[in-house]
Amino acid sequence: MNPFRWFGRSRRDDLSEEIQSHIDEKTDELIAHGMARADAEREALRAFGNVTRVREAAGDVWHLESLLESIATDVRYALRGLVQRPGFAIAVILTLALGIGANAVVFALVNAVVLRPLPYPNSDRLISLSQMSPRGRDGRVLQDVAYDDWRWMTTSAQSSAAYEETQQVLNEAGRPERINGMAAMPTYFSILGVRPLIGRTFDESEARSSAPVVVLSEQLWRTRFSADAGIVGRHATFNGVQRLVIGVLPAAFTYGRPEQFWLPLHVAPVRLPPGPSGEFIGYSVMARLRDGVTLDAVRAELATVLARLSPDNRPSSGQRAVVMTLHERRHGETRRPLLLLFGAVGVLLLTACANIANLALARAARREREFALRRALGASRGRIVRFVLIESVALSLGGALVGLLLVRASLGWFVHISPGSIGSAAQAQAIGVNGALVAYASAVAILTAVLFGLVPALTASRAPLNHTLAAGGIQAAGSRRHSFARRALVVGELAVALVFLTGAGLVAKTFWRVASADPGFRPEKLLVANISLAYNRYTAATAKAFFDALMARVQGAPGVQSVSYSQGTPVAGGTRSVAITMDKGGRARQRYAEVAVDSAYFKTIGAQLVAGRLIGPEDRAGSQLVAVVTEDFVRLNLDSAPPLGRTIAGKFTIVGVVKDMSETRLDGERYPPMFFPLAQIGAKEESLPRTVRDMI
Repeated sequence: MNPFRWFGRSRRDDLSEEIQSHIDEKTDELIAHGMARADAEREALRAFGNVTRVREAAGDVWHLESLLESIATDVRYALRGLVQRPGFAIAVILTLALGIGANAVVFALVNAVVLRPLPYPNSDRLISLSQMSPRGRDGRVLQDVAYDDWRWMTTSAQSSAAYEETQQVLNEAGRPERINGMAAMPTYFSILGVRPLIGRTFDESEARSSAPVVVLSEQLWRTRFSADAGIVGRHATFNGVQRLVIGVLPAAFTYGRPEQFWLPLHVAPVRLPPGPSGEFIGYSVMARLRDGVTLDAVRAELATVLARLSPDNRPSSGQRAVVMTLHERRHGETRRPLLLLFGAVGVLLLTACANIANLALARAARREREFALRRALGASRGRIVRFVLIESVALSLGGALVGLLLVRASLGWFVHISPGSIGSAAQAQAIGVNGALVAYASAVAILTAVLFGLVPALTASRAPLNHTLAAGGIQAAGSRRHSFARRALVVGELAVALVFLTGAGLVAKTFWRVASADPGFRPEKLLVANISLAYNRYTAATAKAFFDALMARVQGAPGVQSVSYSQGTPVAGGTRSVAITMDKGGRARQRYAEVAVDSAYFKTIGAQLVAGRLIGPEDRAGSQLVAVVTEDFVRLNLDSAPPLGRTIAGKFTIVGVVKDMSETRLDGERYPPMFFPLAQIGAKEESLPRTVRDMI
């Protein structure tokens, strides 16, 4: 006889007796008050209520209590069994910790960058506008004329703002520092819904008149102005200009952002005749959509404006409208790599599950007699399946706990070594162990337990009772029943491992090629510093005197072998400017990046001469204008023809060729460097660029 059935029947009998005793007690009480027995029994039943419902409710409570009690018993037994066999438990927990931990790390990144909305009110209504470059790529900016036309004719946007990044030197308390900032239209702040912590933001009249005002970030206010409560009304020097501080933006808006100050911007483009003028002034543009308006409506408006500005009244390849959400603009390039990484760690977890399922199958085969004995004592197949799954869940939760500890230890390191994969410092600050991450890890742990525990659980519940118990030990038959599933899991693991190994081999090969590539110079022990001089404070002569004095001091420092300075340097990924020469058909004939260097430049970087000579002291003002180019310059712009003696841009004569160096890339095109002497462009004051940088 089933003892659980007997236990249930005993409780039902006790309940019936308890109900009847209450009814009898009420009946006796009514009879004592003079009521007839028949009437008293009816009244007692009516007062007690529906006996059947009471029995059903009590039965449900007892069933739930019995279920919880049996689950608690299974949990205690499962934990005791795992503790008694720590080798299996430790192997599974560590394997799952790596798999779940890797998934949790990538989920934290995806949640912060892809899933989390921008920290602005109704951020889903914020959009970014730009136009295609002549090469058919998103230029990420919109021409000033196109933006000015669109903002006056649009009915789709509530408001819009143009802005651009800038860098200026803040000179406070005699300590100059170059900091990042932004020039923005006054509507920029209202679109993003930011209110100043102190003071106000600039208005339209200040933007129109280019008033010398500035809005600071809270971080800059605290670090450089000592959190002075009277900062509003004070002056701060930016690039030698005294600007009136009118407000401070709160840390909630500025923390983690590169911008530390804001200057007023007014867009008033000069109207030129239609056709290619060679001038392009572009701004980043964002807008807030009206309710019910779609991106397609804005795209159609902007396409109409661009078509009208086209010389033949048709949108050309360089004038197509690009409209997307602001979230996609900021994180669109990060989303795809993160999602691919998310899929990769998901496959890694599946591989771990297959490996653990194989171990669990082997363990279940050794426990066939135990499960058969449980079934002989009255346990159902469902109870056996539940018990094995409880073991799996316990192991998975242990793996998730250890995995979260690994996540906490590794997230900061991951963000530090790979900031480009995060998008911005604001997203990096949002990454950490939080409620969403714990919930995700728990859900993954439960799903993992089902994935690797279900097959062993079902296999264990189907062990043949008579044959297993009669054998009195572990049977070969049990192994044969498990062999097919185990072989299938091994094949699956090997297939996935082969894919991963192939991908890892390709990545390693690419890394080796990049690491072993000849950079064209000697990067070891080479230091690069960027220096900006305020153009309104330096003339060509004073700038040259400054750098000559600086070079002399650096040259005299211990350990310095050679020093030079340049305007733009490929070794640091910077250039002074890029140039394109066109043929009569309007096609690009030559593309290159201009780099002005002194006579010690090539010696300092250890450039490798291929042909001709390098720039030397003899290349000074008044002498023939010369240039040194790279091998890729010759291949791209001269069709590999002999370069020495050729003229570039109608005035520079090529006197030398050096090995290839890193190139500037814009719009998907490469611009190999062309080097020419600083001494030859510094003779006239008007030829001095506004920013002198990249001292080597």
